[in-house]
Amino acid sequence: MASIVPVTPLISKSFDVKSVTVKDYFIGDGETQAQELNVYINPRRQRPDVEDMDKKQSIINYLLWNVSFGGLTLRKVPEYEVRENGKSKAVKKECIDGGHRTRACKEFFENEWQTSQLLDELVLDGKTYNIGGKFWRELPEEVRTHVLNHKLSLTIYGTDLTDFEAGIVFNWQNKMSSLNDIEQFNSMDLKVSSYIRETSRVLNDDLPKEYNQHLLFKTADKKGKQFPYGITIQEADSRLRFQFIMSQLMFWQTSLIDENNKPISLLQKGAGGSYSWETINHKFHEESELWKTENSQGDSKSISRIKSMDKLLDDLHMICSCYNGAGGKDKITYSHLKFIFTILHQLKVKYGTNNIKIDNNKFGTFLMKVFTELQRKSNKLSFSDYKANSDDTKQDTAYKLLLSFTRASNFDYQFESLNIAKNGSKLFKEVFGDDMTEFEFIRLDKLHENGIIVTPKASPNDSDRNEMWVNQGFKCAIDGKFCKLEDMDYGHTDVPRSMGVAAGADTSKDVNTLIYRKWNTLMGGNTIEEFWNTNLYKESSYITENRHDKYEQESSNVA
Repeated sequence: MASIVPVTPLISKSFDVKSVTVKDYFIGDGETQAQELNVYINPRRQRPDVEDMDKKQSIINYLLWNVSFGGLTLRKVPEYEVRENGKSKAVKKECIDGGHRTRACKEFFENEWQTSQLLDELVLDGKTYNIGGKFWRELPEEVRTHVLNHKLSLTIYGTDLTDFEAGIVFNWQNKMSSLNDIEQFNSMDLKVSSYIRETSRVLNDDLPKEYNQHLLFKTADKKGKQFPYGITIQEADSRLRFQFIMSQLMFWQTSLIDENNKPISLLQKGAGGSYSWETINHKFHEESELWKTENSQGDSKSISRIKSMDKLLDDLHMICSCYNGAGGKDKITYSHLKFIFTILHQLKVKYGTNNIKIDNNKFGTFLMKVFTELQRKSNKLSFSDYKANSDDTKQDTAYKLLLSFTRASNFDYQFESLNIAKNGSKLFKEVFGDDMTEFEFIRLDKLHENGIIVTPKASPNDSDRNEMWVNQGFKCAIDGKFCKLEDMDYGHTDVPRSMGVAAGADTSKDVNTLIYRKWNTLMGGNTIEEFWNTNLYKESSYITENRHDKYEQESSNVA
């Protein structure tokens, strides 16, 4: 696990160290205000609790046996409000480290669970107390007093500790713990981390949110499952699992585009195309400025990034939902998601980002059939055929081999999963061809048949448009009346662009025409001749009349 290091060292950050009792911190008495009343113990940068009852109970054991469970680290913040349990709460301090311990204690004091049944008897001042399997309210008064007098050590940073530096402190204090990579990243307060966090998690703190949890990451409580279970991604959302998946998608998407936001083939990443967490974290921090505002230094890179991610998430959600409903034995997991992303991305490399349309039902069914073929026990492939310079000749089913490759943090491996699918599935090979390198042998008709529609490029350049306008005698192809070039759209004369190349769509200037914008909207997928025969056209002569009235008005205004 890579350690996160700040760009500028933390120098001379003020902090106080103070000792308080459990009673002072959690409960208060009379004029003594509980510290907890002003401390927010569940900021978004904190990792969610590990729902391990043994761990929670062990935290209370420290208090019962009067053993220190470690210091708590806080920081002062400008006052703001959150809502907890339907009530507003003023926040003056936030918990940087110690959130699990604090929340476990709070739950116990509110009688949400009992001490361990396995607890030994507790001896205080020569008197023995039975403390096993007890709620807080059931413990003898002497034991409760003993717990409330337990000393806590608080390290309290001042307001000069920034959000990002608070994340650094958290990471440094946990570098010897089992903090996983996404828990590290979640502690950092970057625009990109907020987008990832809000898109992939339920946040019930009533603090302002710029984004909503995406349907791809929706969860539900499932019988027999300890953690919320994904509705579309059918995995348990444990230890920020869905936030991890979202961060991966973000990294692939932003890493596999050039400076003009055009997709880059996975093969172009070459031998150095790995994505260790160190690489991911560095890239997100490096690009954080692009996410701070919608317009970074006058351009719209941040907008396009967010929009492209939203579009990707929408596509993946629809495809995966259809796949889950197609009747296959297996449901969508992270590995499946990665494979689907790879297919879509390489198609965008080949045909352009805006020239791919997805029929989610058909493509979901296609994927289900492919994975079914890959699972045949007789269909075994060798690991060494796909991993360069490998002496490992172990064989396994194409399905297991594919999933093992998608799990690896390497773009080359990710691409090789396409070759595995091609070698293990007759249907996949029939659609994508024998050579996957440049997608040169794709059967567009078969691709179209299975849910991916490749459309031709949208429209001609300005020079071509002007030439077409002159050749049309400056007239609209629908009503035959004069029309200004700026009021005209590029329209089809035969097959609409949306029908795709496989259906015969052609957007070259030689086989298409210019149409008044309002007519073009109304005609939809009709040809010009078909549109002329509709009542909609016959009853809409006012559209042409209004256009010419506008032109006359413009002329009079100039005069």
